[in-house]
Amino acid sequence: MKPNTGFTLLELMIVISIIAVLAAASTPNIISWFEGRKLSSASRDVLSAIQAARLRAVKERANAVVIFDLVNDTFEAFVDNGAGGGTANNNLRDGSETLIKSGSFTSVAITGGPAFVAFTSRGFANAAGTVTLQDGSGTQKQITVSTTGSSEILH
Repeated sequence: MKPNTGFTLLELMIVISIIAVLAAASTPNIISWFEGRKLSSASRDVLSAIQAARLRAVKERANAVVIFDLVNDTFEAFVDNGAGGGTANNNLRDGSETLIKSGSFTSVAITGGPAFVAFTSRGFANAAGTVTLQDGSGTQKQITVSTTGSSEILH
């Protein structure tokens, strides 16, 4: 005859109860961690678009612009050279001006900053400015652009 091996139903229920309590205790931390990751990702996306626009302006010897839509929480970087019947240097994407990068956010809002950042063919920004992003919990990150064209994320 074989000896009884395995777990009793009571032992299984105790283990499942312990796992449930630990999962319930860690859920709020995981949710706030995800919100922080979304904000960090969004700020890196905006910084990347700003840097790509600056590099493209120098490379193509034309103005490049990053436009921020505060209502729809989107951004768009493009070469403002008037291609395809558009008007050059008007800080609007018209005609068939080349799109460099664009993006939108679902749980992060663009809460402040300039409507656009434009770079000259030498990589200088039209004006210094700060773009502010905010997540649902109120945490903010700021992306600053200096008149020399350098940009960084402030925490």
